[in-house]
Amino acid sequence: MGKKKGKKEFLQNNHNHLLPLEQWLLKLENSFAQGKFNVVIEVANKMLKVYNECLDNRIIGRIYYLLAFSRAQSGDYYGSKSLCLEMVPHRIETLDLYYILSFACCRLQEYNRCIEYSRRFLELKNKLATHNKVDKLLSTTLEAEHEVHNNLGIACREMGDVEEGIRMFEKSLELKPDYHIARINLALSYGQMDEIDKGIQVIKEGIDKGYKDVNLYNILGVLYTEAKDWVKAEGIYNYTIKEFGEHVEVYSNLGVLYNKMGKQDEAAKYCQKAIQLNPQHEIASDNLSALKKTYADKPETISLCMIVKDEEDCLARCLESVKDVVDEIIVVDTGSTDNTVKIAKKFGAKVFHHPWEGDFSKARNYSIGYATCDWILYLDADEELFVEDKLKLKKVTKEKDCNGISFLIYNKVYGQRQGFLYYTRMWRNRIGAYFEGIVHNQLVFPGSVLKSDIRIMHYGYALEDQEKMEKKQKRSKELLKKQIKEDPNNVFARFNYAQICRGQRLYDEVIEHASKVIEILTPQDKLKLHIYLMALGQLSNAYFDRRDYGKCLEYCQKALDLKPDYLDPLFMIGGACKLLGNLEKAKESLEKYLEV
Repeated sequence: MGKKKGKKEFLQNNHNHLLPLEQWLLKLENSFAQGKFNVVIEVANKMLKVYNECLDNRIIGRIYYLLAFSRAQSGDYYGSKSLCLEMVPHRIETLDLYYILSFACCRLQEYNRCIEYSRRFLELKNKLATHNKVDKLLSTTLEAEHEVHNNLGIACREMGDVEEGIRMFEKSLELKPDYHIARINLALSYGQMDEIDKGIQVIKEGIDKGYKDVNLYNILGVLYTEAKDWVKAEGIYNYTIKEFGEHVEVYSNLGVLYNKMGKQDEAAKYCQKAIQLNPQHEIASDNLSALKKTYADKPETISLCMIVKDEEDCLARCLESVKDVVDEIIVVDTGSTDNTVKIAKKFGAKVFHHPWEGDFSKARNYSIGYATCDWILYLDADEELFVEDKLKLKKVTKEKDCNGISFLIYNKVYGQRQGFLYYTRMWRNRIGAYFEGIVHNQLVFPGSVLKSDIRIMHYGYALEDQEKMEKKQKRSKELLKKQIKEDPNNVFARFNYAQICRGQRLYDEVIEHASKVIEILTPQDKLKLHIYLMALGQLSNAYFDRRDYGKCLEYCQKALDLKPDYLDPLFMIGGACKLLGNLEKAKESLEKYLEV
């Protein structure tokens, strides 16, 4: 091999390149400063090809850095990393080199390498600072330590060490408080650790400091969505659009929010807006596709199916609450002697007459057999749909991936207190659904159930006519006795019998039947665990009213061992411990009750 030419000799033999070299260097730096990365790539490649032999390592290192950085900014992270590794034969070790490798490896999801090169950057910076050897002219990344800490935080978090990631993001913000990327990563990391409140506070601190950045507001909306504080999330997103204008990520996240809120029409609208701004937006496209698969364009029809007998006092209230949103009213009358049938026909109901056969399920099955619409809704005459939820009822029929919809049933009881539970009240027609059980019947059907926030008020437990209430209870008890006689292991019948006895203060009977329930069932029977838990609640309540607080606490604890957030035993423990003088335990349990 011949001897390498020196710079002076090279320029003497190639004097025509002297002026272009200076111009190329100036053009390279200016293009880089202006963010014209395509120009930087073109010029840097040309310089390395033409002038490589006369350039010292410092200048070569600078060109390689500018070229590698520009490739990274153009999305070519692999090419950027490869260029940096080519600098090794030149024995060039600079902050710029490790900065680019940290950045590129982070984007390439090579997190072990990212951690390695990020730490090399930090070690070299500390070493050079100690010896006062930092070349400020050539080290563009001298002040980029906050970015490297952010890359390091991402890598640590993705490798499973979220706490170390949080420390790195905090260090990044300590170095540069207005570095919003690190602030967002810190907030999301807290969310990943189920500390969403801390994440929200991190973002709000940035906003309170006056940092007007659309991404901060967008992530605040994401965190409120994760916290299920949908009202605040919606408010933040709407404010962000008003303040900053159209934004693809905000639109996409609004689509996610509205889908969670059950507002699928709104969700689809904002997914489409995001796609209009960026047709390649994968999340918005995937969400819109999922909505189309699970949500119909138009609502489907609803048949309201009812069984009635002598309900003239409350039937009109019930039908008034749904007349605008159901497409068909089916009423099976089992022998009314008052104005019930007349009232039903006034609302356009199709009335069918069947004699009472002592079996509620048989009567209900008659009613649903007459339905002709896509969905079946059933209500009792002493119920009404919440007026605010009318539109929700029609919208929910657009769901494609479920066969049933559960509603939130409020029971108005003595003293105007309201209890509530979820119960399946609407399902697709023609899927083989039917009722079983002669009293307190249960719906049986195939497929999944969607839990909705549609509400029904049930007035049956708040009847002013005590005689009528007692008559209903007597009828129900007789039917339940018949079921239990025919099938002694019918836990649902025994539970309901104990529930009636509980209201009548017949504690011996409550204990007898609730004890039988927990004897027949086991906690491992997940499909009937709710019955097992409620039977434990009946036992604790009965022993409390008999002032046997030891037994009461025993059954409360059994229930809490299975379901720590079960409200009834938490409240009962508070009352029992207060009466036993254990005020500390009472306070602890009642505080837990309020927390739940």
